[in-house]
Amino acid sequence: MSSLRQFLPALLCSGFLALYPALAPAQIYRWVDEDGNVQFGDRPRDPQQAAAAAPVELQESYRPPERSEEEMRAYQDGLQRQRDRADERYREQQEQLAEARAERESERAERCEQLGNRVRRLGTMQVEQGRRTVYYAVEDGSAVTAQRQREIVNQLQAEMRELGCP
Repeated sequence: MSSLRQFLPALLCSGFLALYPALAPAQIYRWVDEDGNVQFGDRPRDPQQAAAAAPVELQESYRPPERSEEEMRAYQDGLQRQRDRADERYREQQEQLAEARAERESERAERCEQLGNRVRRLGTMQVEQGRRTVYYAVEDGSAVTAQRQREIVNQLQAEMRELGCP
């Protein structure tokens, strides 16, 4: 393993040197074939055309203008201002989302508290009317049977579970 580490730089260097000619730009030639068509290539296909092939001078099609140091600084400053504005908008959005989450959580906690209070009150309200019939009072003061009161409490507890109340 250590011998491989010793030879790895030399191996990489020799591999690069072996590939260098392939990476170098090739000369491009232009010639006219026997049918009168203009052909381009890195070498003519026919050896007779090789003598008539002329090297082609390649020119860059577009090069961006050179910018002065001052122009580059102004450009970089403009980019930084754009990034700063984008960062500020992102922070504002995150704050708004956090406020909305806090508001929803506050509303949920308030609703859970209301439901819990109703369940506790309904579980303890009862009124006896007459000797044999027992009625349970609900929040509005009306009397219901014990079964109906349990149904109301069960509905409230189901809503509490749905909201994820403790």
